Amino acid sequence: MIVSPAPPSPVASPSSSGPAAGSTPAARAIAGFRKMLAGTPGRLRIAAAVSVAACLLFGLVAFAAVRNRSNAIADARNHAAQLVRIQDIRSNATQADAAATNAFLVGGLEPADERKSYDDGIAGATADIAAASAGSAADSAVLAKTNQVLAKYAGLMEAARANNRQGFPIGAAYLRQASNLLRSDALPPLAQEVSVEQVRITKAYGNAARAENALVAILVLAVVVLLFVQVWLSFRTRRLLSPNLVAATAIVIVGGVIGIGIMTLAEHSATVVRSGSLANTIALATARTDAFDAKSAESLTLINRGSGEPFEAQYQGLIGDANTGLSGIADRAPARSSITALRTYETAHRLIRTRDDAGDWDGAVRLATTADPRGTKTTFTAFDSVSRVSLSDQASHVSDGLKSARRALGVTAVLLLVAGLAAAILSWRAVAARLREYR
Repeated sequence: MIVSPAPPSPVASPSSSGPAAGSTPAARAIAGFRKMLAGTPGRLRIAAAVSVAACLLFGLVAFAAVRNRSNAIADARNHAAQLVRIQDIRSNATQADAAATNAFLVGGLEPADERKSYDDGIAGATADIAAASAGSAADSAVLAKTNQVLAKYAGLMEAARANNRQGFPIGAAYLRQASNLLRSDALPPLAQEVSVEQVRITKAYGNAARAENALVAILVLAVVVLLFVQVWLSFRTRRLLSPNLVAATAIVIVGGVIGIGIMTLAEHSATVVRSGSLANTIALATARTDAFDAKSAESLTLINRGSGEPFEAQYQGLIGDANTGLSGIADRAPARSSITALRTYETAHRLIRTRDDAGDWDGAVRLATTADPRGTKTTFTAFDSVSRVSLSDQASHVSDGLKSARRALGVTAVLLLVAGLAAAILSWRAVAARLREYR
């Protein structure tokens, strides 16, 4: 039996096996993209994309850099305000303690002015704690603890005053306990918070300084790119200059220089505030706190009749700290009246010590508690008055100065963003005009 061979299997032709290679949507897109970038028109499109990207990047980075400087100065202003509030808590608390301690020397019902000074100090410290807590959530834990200590201090002081009015010796023990509580549990954490705020201010100023570097860098990059495209376009098209590209380059250069100038001016203004009114504020606030604390120590020296040497040593250390703080700004007008008033108070204190050391305790107490112009009550009140006014003025200068320093930055940031967009449009139009010549 003869078997016929099976017919050969048909061989599929390339055209029948499916879509031809390179006919998928992705492949067609790639091919179209390559064609778009091929030859001189393609290079022109690349030049347009690069110049437009450089201009847009300039606008965005310049906007961000100027805004960063504005925000950094705002942060410095906020931290400076918080520092002032914390310093006010310290000075108000020590003012209250100085008034209560000095009134304790009188015995019986304390003088009305001393009572008012104590009440004002406690009320001021409480209000400042509330304001500082609202001003910075980061400080809320310390401030809440301080508020608790201040409430406990006020309770102990009321017990001291009640016993003193009735002539009970235990009143002095309550007084010492209250003063020790204030100095151990309230003032040190507040002093630490002052240091923290100073670090935050320094960090904010550092952020402001770095913002300008970003603007300088993007300005240089954008100008280099635009000049390169301009030169390349001149060689490629045999034409000297492109008016649109020249205008784009000019916008970037002028905008960048103006932006750098305004940022530099803002930084200078902020630096002047930092080295001027802010330094004055810190020195005056610290000196007031130390001086009030010293006044309390003076009263405790007399209260602890015959055994007040430790409190006199404490006074000397505190008044030395107050003088040291003010000596750093001694050549500045805001400090002169405070320095003079503090020296007058020191003279009065030495007179008290002379009387007490000579055995005239009653005479020393009169100088500390009456309106005798040679006494410490009168001279310290004068220091309190002039230093308070100077401190308030300098704190206002800090706020106003930093606000003024950043005033022009917001508008400048927006204008630089618009400048980048305008330069990008002009760059595209410059190259688009050459592209039309190839159609």
